[in-house]
Amino acid sequence: MKVKNVFLLMILICLSISGCGTAEDSKSADQGETTHGQKGTGETLPTLDELEEGEVSDVSKVLNQLEYNVTVNATASKAVFQMELRNPTDETIELSFSSGQQYEIVVRDAATKEEVYRFSEGRFFTEALIFEEIEPDKTLTWEFEWNYEGREGKIEPGEYMATVTLLPMEVDQKSIDANPFVEEIPFTRPAE
Repeated sequence: MKVKNVFLLMILICLSISGCGTAEDSKSADQGETTHGQKGTGETLPTLDELEEGEVSDVSKVLNQLEYNVTVNATASKAVFQMELRNPTDETIELSFSSGQQYEIVVRDAATKEEVYRFSEGRFFTEALIFEEIEPDKTLTWEFEWNYEGREGKIEPGEYMATVTLLPMEVDQKSIDANPFVEEIPFTRPAE
């Protein structure tokens, strides 16, 4: 009899605990708190009004419209990397960066695939959100001059492969899952 009463008491406690959790969840939803999409992504779900008014933009559609181009001008003394992001649409697009580092450049020996240079290595960047706007039919440009100083001194003349990546975390306040702004570009360091 005593075991039966303890068992019933445990069932009542479990039911009351699970009932409290359900009540709290429905209360939050009724109060208009932000809900999230897929678990763990932090993606905010649109409101019914936004859906009806067509205000929800598909980030992948915007990303596919942007034109990313990288050039490398290599001379005997330096390589100049130029990154351009063009907005061919008729709407302003906003990029958000999580720090002062807006791009990464990684250079590998073309034959051995060994990494000889990484732009961010040994550098410190501001820990602040940075916002860049690209007006319709305009281009944002980044430029970096590299003096061929690598991990072990100046790199030798020869063939190299640069992977140049822009690092926005959001486009038009929508998170980017897979970064489309990556270009691999071969270049030659001429002899002096």
